[in-house]
Amino acid sequence: MFSLLHIDNNFFYKEILMNLSKDRDFQYFSAKTPERAYDILNEHDMDIIITGLEFENASGVTFIKNLIEKKHRSTPVIVLSATEDIELKLRLFEMGVTEYLTKDKFLDYLNSYINKLKTVDSVVSQLKGLRIAVLDDNESHLATMQNFLSNNGIHQVDYFIHPRALITSKKQFHIYIVDLIMPDITGEEVITQIRGRDEYAVIIAVSSLDSISVMTDILASGADDYVTKPLSEKLFMARIKANVRTYSLMEELKDKNMRLEHLVKEDGLTGLYNHKSIIESLDKEIERAQRYNTPLSIIMFDIDKFKTVNDTYGHHIGDEVLEKLGSYLKNMSRDFDIAGRYGGEEFIIILPETDMRGSVLYGNRFRTEIEAMTFSEPNLRITISGGIAIFSPKDTSVEMIKRADSFLYEAKNNGRNRIEFE
Repeated sequence: MFSLLHIDNNFFYKEILMNLSKDRDFQYFSAKTPERAYDILNEHDMDIIITGLEFENASGVTFIKNLIEKKHRSTPVIVLSATEDIELKLRLFEMGVTEYLTKDKFLDYLNSYINKLKTVDSVVSQLKGLRIAVLDDNESHLATMQNFLSNNGIHQVDYFIHPRALITSKKQFHIYIVDLIMPDITGEEVITQIRGRDEYAVIIAVSSLDSISVMTDILASGADDYVTKPLSEKLFMARIKANVRTYSLMEELKDKNMRLEHLVKEDGLTGLYNHKSIIESLDKEIERAQRYNTPLSIIMFDIDKFKTVNDTYGHHIGDEVLEKLGSYLKNMSRDFDIAGRYGGEEFIIILPETDMRGSVLYGNRFRTEIEAMTFSEPNLRITISGGIAIFSPKDTSVEMIKRADSFLYEAKNNGRNRIEFE
């Protein structure tokens, strides 16, 4: 919940803001004089200050100047005035006032500002949870950025003076703030390396150079933004927050892409890899086994007399069997095993770094546990038959599947509920 301080003698606007605070759910504080306003500000942090300009014993302009120049300089100050005074408006903006409004317009503005603050609060909350790396070989500049970030409650930050220390760090960061001018290596090279290993991180370049060509090159090398020195705290934090919003959208996009990719690869009923994906996975495992000379095996199996299950109990029970078998197969597999539905009631399990003995043990354990599985139809029991193929150096996925299928066929001919192998 954000807090608003209203400093004004006008009871009418006080009543309006009190009612608005109840409708929009924010804390409302009011003061008739600058002295009372200071007392409130010493006890409470404010998200916004709204003030008039006319007080009995004090200058509104002097009061605003003191607010902005002292510890409340980061709090937005909105000035309400009965008249539109262009010269005064310009003077107040130069002092740092956020907005100058005539009193007939402030309510619409305030509603809009509350909506914006809620968005900003969400961004700030997210920013505090992100890991940030700051690189600058100038200790004074590094201290300045540390001060800016800590002033805004951001403490999950690692500071680097030496570029190599950041490049070789095993930590992953969500945001990188990189100075461009450093010894031994350019900031552009650092940015290129960071971008090469992290497509989605936010990278903000910092430099005293304001050349358009330099900015263009840096942005082309992978930076998301460019901030010039000397740094202004307000502008520096505003640029970081703006980039966090972009980062958030990129994270949502990445998450959606991952879910979409998962859906494309997944068999809708069993949750296992579909036919295309299990073949692609086997191709990759064969390539890995060839490169590192490691064992690899596959088990191809199907459900015995599955047509009878559908004919006797209905297709909904057949779907239950497939779904439960797929779930069980995922749960019993090792992290690096890969299981897929080859088609119909046929399945393939890819067992990396597994020789004949290991695959036979795996296949028979799975077979006996499937035999004991129960379903919503109490009289239903199923068995599986399978064939094992062991990888040899010149194998392709087609050849391995063909051999496993021939042993599966042999298991069927030898009475079912068994695993055959070469």
